[in-house]
Amino acid sequence: VAPGYALRGSVTLVCGPPSTLKSSLMLSWASAIALHREFGDFHPTAAGKVIIYNVEDDENEQRRRLSAVLRQLGAKPQDIKDKVIRVGPRTIGTLLERGEDGKIRFTPAMRELERLVAALRPATMIVDPLAELHNVEENDNTALRMVIAMFRELAIKYNMAVIVLHHTRKGSAASPGDPDIARGASAIVGAVRVAVTLTTMSEADAKEFGLPTDITARSAYVRMDDAKSNYAPLRSAQWFEKVPYTLDNGETIPAAVPWTPPEPKVASDTDLAALKTAIERGCPGGEP
Repeated sequence: VAPGYALRGSVTLVCGPPSTLKSSLMLSWASAIALHREFGDFHPTAAGKVIIYNVEDDENEQRRRLSAVLRQLGAKPQDIKDKVIRVGPRTIGTLLERGEDGKIRFTPAMRELERLVAALRPATMIVDPLAELHNVEENDNTALRMVIAMFRELAIKYNMAVIVLHHTRKGSAASPGDPDIARGASAIVGAVRVAVTLTTMSEADAKEFGLPTDITARSAYVRMDDAKSNYAPLRSAQWFEKVPYTLDNGETIPAAVPWTPPEPKVASDTDLAALKTAIERGCPGGEP
């Protein structure tokens, strides 16, 4: 669907702490697929439908975020009508559960979601977030491997890509590209084909780019790194800026906009000569 990120017959994991634009970025990816438009390094190979199953955000919040995304892309709702399909539960949104016999099985919600997939044949299905899609112990490696395997079975059966959004461990250091920051069982990362992390710009990155290092300024930038990419080399970090867009109702909602960091400053011969002269001149009081 989009080489390196959304692959038919496989599962991609997008992992990050709160406020790193996970859900907004997925709306951008979904819209890019629907519009057959490049979005940063995300290059859809053809136009296609996307189903987004979101348990975490209510319908109004999803609409607000999608409205900001469409403004960022210069698109209108009719451009993605019947192509980006947002669905979610009215109550509990669990898709997979452990039965009394210990086996993982589909819930009625999952069977209904599969019927929708069978009818629409989307290129991609996005589910958000993993922790609310099942009822097994999240540190149970065997159970979580089976949960991911069942999503992969759906991906294979309907020749689509499945993207799963996931949170990071509480209190964990947000290390870009580190698969161990993913919450719960380590088998989650092991069972997916592609995994990426989203992290807020670090103080070190801000210094390198010559930007303010306080958290308020840094939080406007998010980096995405490969944590796992089977059969493909890992890529350089991608950056996104949180750009606010004003909706028709007056609310301001950020969207993830691809961002290119400034080139690091390299001293020229003139810069070095000026530095040398200043050092030799010393301080006004005569100190070296």
